[in-house]
Amino acid sequence: MDPNANPLVRQLSTDSTTIEAPNQNDTSALPTLATINEKTDSTDVRAEGHDAAIDPEDQFPEGGLRAWSVVAGAMLLLYPSFGFMVSIGPVQDYLNQNQLSDYSSRDVGWIPSVFVYLALALGIWIGPLFDRYGPRWIALIGSVGLACVAHWFKERRGLTQGIAMIGSSFGGLTIPLILRATFPRYGYQWSMRILGFTFLACFVMGNILMRARIPPRRHTKIKVISLSIFGDLRFSLLTVAIFCFEVVLFGALGIVPTYATISTDYPADTGFYLISTMNGVSSIGRLVTGYFSDKFGRFNTLLVSAVVALIVMLAIWLPFGQHNLGALYGFIAIFGFMTGCWMALVPACIGQLCRADEFGKYYGTSYFIASLSTLVCIPISGELLEVVGAQALVAFFCAILAMGTVTFAASRWACLRWKWDWTSKV
Repeated sequence: MDPNANPLVRQLSTDSTTIEAPNQNDTSALPTLATINEKTDSTDVRAEGHDAAIDPEDQFPEGGLRAWSVVAGAMLLLYPSFGFMVSIGPVQDYLNQNQLSDYSSRDVGWIPSVFVYLALALGIWIGPLFDRYGPRWIALIGSVGLACVAHWFKERRGLTQGIAMIGSSFGGLTIPLILRATFPRYGYQWSMRILGFTFLACFVMGNILMRARIPPRRHTKIKVISLSIFGDLRFSLLTVAIFCFEVVLFGALGIVPTYATISTDYPADTGFYLISTMNGVSSIGRLVTGYFSDKFGRFNTLLVSAVVALIVMLAIWLPFGQHNLGALYGFIAIFGFMTGCWMALVPACIGQLCRADEFGKYYGTSYFIASLSTLVCIPISGELLEVVGAQALVAFFCAILAMGTVTFAASRWACLRWKWDWTSKV
């Protein structure tokens, strides 16, 4: 195949400031892209019965009714899935004060931790199944919204995945408020049923709108764990960074209500409002940073957001969180905006390192590793809060975020072939 006939290869050779990688199966030249022309033939993945000259990577719709309906469907699917994950803190706090009041925060913290871990870790199976069979039946048992969006958008992927992730932010905003109203009136069981019926409606409507653009690879052997992709140092470093980000994000989402209850003299409902505020502002962060990431680079935008989040944690949460409610709300708002950027742009950064028809495999593999952080972060946070104190807990989060930021910067550096440049669009 003539490399010049492939528009994706022409983009790589003419635009030196935008880092895009279509495939990383050959690890001998990683993290550089020097051999991309030689590998083009082997990376064209086509469905049987389709014209061999057509590569789905050559052109993305970047809009249209069908594409935007997929984004709307992804929003609906992410409301019950990620939306419930990011609002799990009030559930833990309620259990800690009622049915499980005889147990420590560490012990109760294993309940949301196992839930979030399984929700993210099982993506290692869902991702390859999505790549092979498409979204229709898989969407009945889980969320594949972001993978579908990646099929329809490339240049605007940061913005569109940010819009889709607003669904999870809206869930994180409304679910704590729903629980605040239903817990005292209907009790725990009917509160969960009300959420269940709401989630069912979202899954049905989202599944109707979901549609993959790239033909499923039905005759390709499924590899649940593909260790070869870790030969790409950019992907390996990014996965480590995501692990650290998830410790801070889900650790904060899970422990902030308990932090407000047992470490401060704030009103009893403060935890509900803190989580709602964080997730509400997060929706703005996902949209705004998603838009700017397509202009200035997804790695660049995410790196800036991580640095800003670390600064506000050190400058506001650590010294003032226990004694000034206004400062705590201010911190939660800024932190929510920045973590919204994380949740919107992490999938976009992963997609930048692979082909669209491999996104499910890369995303699932990365989050299988990162999900291990969610298994332990809430119990560890609860133990630190009760045994050592609130400031030690915040200092722990700051240290983890600092490590994640450095690792993420190293992943960006690897994308630049170990030649650091502040102005490159990565």
